[in-house]
Amino acid sequence: MTISSDIKNQFNSKAVNFIDELENIPWLQNVGKDLHTAEVTQLFSWNEAWETLQDDNWINASFHEHVDNMNPIWDIAYDKALEVVSKSAYCHEFEDGISVADAIAYDVAAASVEISTRGSSTFFSDLMKWYRSGHFPCGWDGQYPDGKLIIY
Repeated sequence: MTISSDIKNQFNSKAVNFIDELENIPWLQNVGKDLHTAEVTQLFSWNEAWETLQDDNWINASFHEHVDNMNPIWDIAYDKALEVVSKSAYCHEFEDGISVADAIAYDVAAASVEISTRGSSTFFSDLMKWYRSGHFPCGWDGQYPDGKLIIY
């Protein structure tokens, strides 16, 4: 999926560059590999990732500030992320047929809105550091904003 020039004209260059970059991210290639950092809590299995993804601490952290999913860039980023992550050989399907690509596409779409609107919140944009390194941010250890991110 290529972003058409008329759509590119609607958004700032940082948001467009962000969406263009999605094809080059090593989606999930390093899940379970040791991070060697105390900055985050690390998991080592998809089962643990699934549990923390559903945990109230993650839900509270990831929904702490409303992200406008009606912003026109939301659908573009969501669709692009779903496309590229689904193609990854490392993409995983959780219980009930829910794909990790769905969770990632939400985070990417929210990050694109943060970038596009230049908002003060960077929660989802900050998650991209971990996606770019081939990991899967999937939980929060503690009560947000205290605590730290959980990464698989």
